[in-house]
Amino acid sequence: MQKERIVAIDLLRVIAVSMVILSHALITLSSSWPGPGQAHFGLFPFYWNTWGEIGVTIFLVISGFGLGYTYRGQRICLAPFVLRRVIKIYPVYYFSLLFALAINIGIAMRSSLLLDSPFSVLPGFGWTDFMLALTGLNAFAGKWGGPLVWSSWFIGLIMTMYLSYPLIAQGLKRSPWLCLGLLFCISYISRIVVADSVILSGNQMHWFPLNRVFEFGVGVALEQLIPHSVFASTNVGFRKLGFLPFLGDLSFPLFLIHDPLRQVMTWEPRAPLYSLMSVLVFIAASVLLSVAALKFNERMKALIGGRYPTLSKCVIG
Repeated sequence: MQKERIVAIDLLRVIAVSMVILSHALITLSSSWPGPGQAHFGLFPFYWNTWGEIGVTIFLVISGFGLGYTYRGQRICLAPFVLRRVIKIYPVYYFSLLFALAINIGIAMRSSLLLDSPFSVLPGFGWTDFMLALTGLNAFAGKWGGPLVWSSWFIGLIMTMYLSYPLIAQGLKRSPWLCLGLLFCISYISRIVVADSVILSGNQMHWFPLNRVFEFGVGVALEQLIPHSVFASTNVGFRKLGFLPFLGDLSFPLFLIHDPLRQVMTWEPRAPLYSLMSVLVFIAASVLLSVAALKFNERMKALIGGRYPTLSKCVIG
């Protein structure tokens, strides 16, 4: 039986992606780093992030929570588990890659026409870069999100967290506080080691999985420790906000799609109305394209589900 959707989680998704998008917009429009609105929060040096990066933490926590909520009391079968995680993430990701490629082609054409320069798209982009982009593992090679979608560094991280879920869930089920303490120690020690690492590079504090396993584990633990009746009761206050589930589904596509569109934003201090229009167009285009990406993802789910119907016999998620 399908469990009741927790609308409060959708609200958290919307808040998280809004924090990320607004933070990126400020970075793009600012002439310097850290720029306006980039104050840091948290516990230094263990967790010292901007509010945009805190939005990523919220994503990690609710991802762990969502898996736990869906999978509680069910047997995890590896093949359908992995398949459903893949079709949840990669169709949207590939949509964002294709859109980013189109943006880069357009920029290259414009530069070639206006500046009379040679037409060149992604100079130096080789087969290694292609494979990294295809798998979403750019950050693991020290290339952050690659030249197309910078926010795609999250792909490798979240897939690693998904794959670690069965082990984390079992540990929390047997001894929740001991397991949480262990996850905290792992993340704390990892952050200390990784911060001074000469092997890892490219903002490794953010993408290295051991650094973030505690945040993901907190979400799994919250789902196990809080009665489901509490979750159900939170839906009462959100019944009139019927658009929240849709916006919640839109949050991940928005997380990826908005990034290539940042290249079209401009800020002109002497023309605030023009700058405001630039930001509004950026937000509107991000939402519309994210809706298209979501539709594309739903179509791919239907196609893959129809092609491999036997995997649905042990569906978890």
